[in-house]
Amino acid sequence: MLEDLDYETVDFIDNYDGKYQEPLVLPCKVPNLLINGSDGIAVGMATDIPPHNLTEVCNALIRLIDNPDITLPELLEVLPGPDFPTGGIIMGRHGIVRGYLGERSRITLRARAEVVDEGKTPYILIKEVPYQVTRNKLMEEIAAAARDGGKDAPARVAGIAAVTDESSARSGEPVRIVVELKRGVDPYLVLNQLYQYTTLQKTISIGMLALVDGRPQFLSLKEMMQKFLDHRVQVIRRRTQFLLREAKRRGHVLEGQLIAISSIEEVIHICRTSPSRAEAKQRLQGMEVAASVMRRAIGEAAFDALAAELGLSDVYRMTEAQAEAVVRLQLGQLAALESDEILKEYTKLREEIRSYEE
Repeated sequence: MLEDLDYETVDFIDNYDGKYQEPLVLPCKVPNLLINGSDGIAVGMATDIPPHNLTEVCNALIRLIDNPDITLPELLEVLPGPDFPTGGIIMGRHGIVRGYLGERSRITLRARAEVVDEGKTPYILIKEVPYQVTRNKLMEEIAAAARDGGKDAPARVAGIAAVTDESSARSGEPVRIVVELKRGVDPYLVLNQLYQYTTLQKTISIGMLALVDGRPQFLSLKEMMQKFLDHRVQVIRRRTQFLLREAKRRGHVLEGQLIAISSIEEVIHICRTSPSRAEAKQRLQGMEVAASVMRRAIGEAAFDALAAELGLSDVYRMTEAQAEAVVRLQLGQLAALESDEILKEYTKLREEIRSYEE
């Protein structure tokens, strides 16, 4: 979610009181809006984006990259529908397809429940609950539906003896709700009534409204995925531009140090005889270093790379930025070993710059 945030990959804006800067968006590596979903209501509009499976969404993105003209049925082969973190069963596919086409639609989500016919009396076992339904709330609803208030308020669901919560993450069953039934009751009839009168079955809306360049817009599944890919391309491009800019800046400083190394005695003399750092910088900028001197000092390969970078010339001079870096050098950095390290770093930087430019 936050990787590459420091590489100027996204725009920053003032926070609510203008004290700090905050990113306008995050340089996410995965489409968080699809994976975690979102729901909210604003003035005259609402969004209902269901959560999806991370692997399925990434596989669908890969297919879209490989084939920009992919159709929705082809995407549904790897991304069949929403994936709710609490499980449950989506009844039918019509609502999914309509939602993925960019329309408002609804899907019916049922708890994963089964009738267990063991022993004298069968019971209903609930293993998964619908999205945003808690176990406690569901048990309260079942108990309320089974409560018999007499002649004026008969139970909406007859035949329930008790409801117990046997859930335990330790046993590998985070949801295990047992609905015990009275003898002689049809368990399938009771289960259907629970679907009708409790949140054992619920309706979930799909309306994929998202902000595109600051404007609310209904998107199809393919459009939403394409917008994310466009975002990633922009993030990677801006990150590469930042790294290229920093590599060139550092390379420019190293070039100045290589120029200084090639005429180290003269550089030391200028620094010792200058009354101030500003004058030392000025004199260093006026210092001329012959190409033949540089070639002998830093070696054939390093000189060829440097000549290609600076442009073939008979004489080399330092820029202001290079002179500033040279006057800040410590004596220990002038040792032969340190000179080799500068050459190695410069060679590595040249490779990185070429890679970024590609």
